[in-house]
Amino acid sequence: MRRIALGLLLLAGAALAHGGVFRPPPGGLPGDPFTPGGRGGPATARSRGGFPFSPWQAWWFQNREPYLRLRQRVLERTVVTGERTGKDLFDRAALRTGTLIPLMTGMLRDEDEELRTSAAVALGKYGAKEAIPVLLDLLRSDKSRQVREASMLGLALMRDAALAPRLRSIVLDGKEHTRVRGFGVLGLGFLGDGDFLLRLLSDGEGAIGGSRPSVEELRTAAATALGWARLPSTVLPLLGAALDPELSEPARGSAAASLGRLANPLALPDLLALVGDGDAKRVVRCGAAIACGTLVGAGEEGVIDLLGRKAHRDRDGGVRTLLVMSLGRIGGERAATQLAMGLSACDQEDRGFYHLALGISGHADAGSVLMEEFERLKNPSDRAACALGLALAGHKAAAPMLRDRLKEENPAFAPHAMVALGILDDAASIPTVEKIVREANDPVIQREGTIALALLKRGGAIDDLLGLLRESKTTWNRAAVAWALGLIGTERAVAPLVAIVRDKGRQGEERAIALAALGRIGDGEDVPLLAAFGLGLNPYVISDVLAEAFSIL
Repeated sequence: MRRIALGLLLLAGAALAHGGVFRPPPGGLPGDPFTPGGRGGPATARSRGGFPFSPWQAWWFQNREPYLRLRQRVLERTVVTGERTGKDLFDRAALRTGTLIPLMTGMLRDEDEELRTSAAVALGKYGAKEAIPVLLDLLRSDKSRQVREASMLGLALMRDAALAPRLRSIVLDGKEHTRVRGFGVLGLGFLGDGDFLLRLLSDGEGAIGGSRPSVEELRTAAATALGWARLPSTVLPLLGAALDPELSEPARGSAAASLGRLANPLALPDLLALVGDGDAKRVVRCGAAIACGTLVGAGEEGVIDLLGRKAHRDRDGGVRTLLVMSLGRIGGERAATQLAMGLSACDQEDRGFYHLALGISGHADAGSVLMEEFERLKNPSDRAACALGLALAGHKAAAPMLRDRLKEENPAFAPHAMVALGILDDAASIPTVEKIVREANDPVIQREGTIALALLKRGGAIDDLLGLLRESKTTWNRAAVAWALGLIGTERAVAPLVAIVRDKGRQGEERAIALAALGRIGDGEDVPLLAAFGLGLNPYVISDVLAEAFSIL
């Protein structure tokens, strides 16, 4: 299986770290494609049925939220009753002020470090400026490095311009831990501090200070943060960084990917040259391949054909698959044609990417192409990707076929098939999904099934999920349901989750997951802040700072 570093750490719900996600039991969660490889370290896994998990899953979990639109869909009319009830519409700001901020502020003093980390990050998501003094105190004095890091990330997430001088001073403190400094860099990206970030990236005259590995981590974080700042003045410096052979590979790869966020076609010729340079480093070429997905327009047929040829023939599998996904993001008839041509002759390991890319391309014929493909497929992982592609293409005619296959409950296929049926609004699949979720011992199947129920039943799924929360017999299954409740974002889940947080008889991990879910419910963004900024990241950049930051719910 191809080595993917950052992408394998981005599944929200797979590991407890800094108040967002939970650490699986030893050996990982059964059936989860993301097993713990140490912070910042890659890992691979096999399902209970022995099927290898494919790298397309890493891309999907990292990038899927805008395609699921879970929070928005929950507030739409339910496919069950056709109604939209006011009880699922609430004043999120009032909930934060009246309930969540006081709860989180109190948890900053809890004896359990996991609860302190969850609370620190949640307060940053809320923009709770009244908590800034407490977070600064924790940053200075807490004995847990994890809590200090979370406090720094909470401060960064505040997006408060008044904090910029403090963030800069921490970033330049060579005695501070690298991850704390790196989170400060990310915060300065939120604030659009382009001049300072460019100084870090160039590291002129040793501006950063600290050990060489620390300096390289911070330069990589700066290259990523400059993409978020989206300042027109940084296009040429970022392009220079991507092309600079003296710069580290992670920093160059991050700079290349960031150019895609700036949406300036000035960088496109050089990025295309990087993609085509077979002697260039993989991580740099992959960053350029990602950027092409936003810099190339659907009408640029010559460029699309060039990307298609590279996607079909390049020697590097990472470059091929990221070009495939860029073609999907470009969309239109020409890109879909290239994807259909590639699918007919691609390597086995690339097939899932073609299925997803055809689905997101928006082309009218994508559904029929994928239907024919599904009938031929034998590998459950390939079928899973094809099911998602059919759903993303909006091909409702596929629902009966997916529903029938779902009854087999294959662990490599079922989680994705349930979500696909949810995206397709297939009300007829609700009984089967409910049965699978109710009987599942596998937290991953239960987690994906709860997402499917939310997509299918909208607000009507909340009672089901609250019932599962009460009935689940293991910490990991309850955590999976709590994670889904947080992702859905509903006021009706607040009281049960608060009860879990306050129950000191429960395991700390379970309480921390419930607290993180409350952090997500109070988050004012339709797509979580860090999840939104994590879209389109370069999966071949190995960075402890980025991997840790973007593992947050």
